[in-house]
Amino acid sequence: SLQPATARLQEQVRHLQEDLHRERQTVNSLEKAKMEWGAQLKGSINKNKVEQQRMVEQLRQLEATTVELQEVNSQLMKDVSERDRLIVRLQTDVKKLAGAKSEQQEVRSSLANFSKEVVERGVLEQQLETLKRTLALREAEL
Repeated sequence: SLQPATARLQEQVRHLQEDLHRERQTVNSLEKAKMEWGAQLKGSINKNKVEQQRMVEQLRQLEATTVELQEVNSQLMKDVSERDRLIVRLQTDVKKLAGAKSEQQEVRSSLANFSKEVVERGVLEQQLETLKRTLALREAEL
């Protein structure tokens, strides 16, 4: 009865891990793109003065983009940390469910043993009653 919940939690953990991997790849791609674009801008500034003025403006834009990317990166890192925390919590929940399943099986086993003992005791009590009646009948004959 706990298997569907366990499977669902494991599937959620797998999805969260996949999302985390994709987000990390996105962050890496953004950082690489930022570095490549910055290198191109610096090379163009040295070509001529008119081009240099245009490049200065582009650098300002790049700085604004960098700030935005840093903010996005910061938020992504927070999200990654939160997902990591959730993954750990889900893994703990999966372990707890496995332990609960084991306990449930032990309880069922104990109940089965108890039921067996109750049946055996009933049989013994019936045999005792039969022996008492037999003894009473024999004593009455004597």
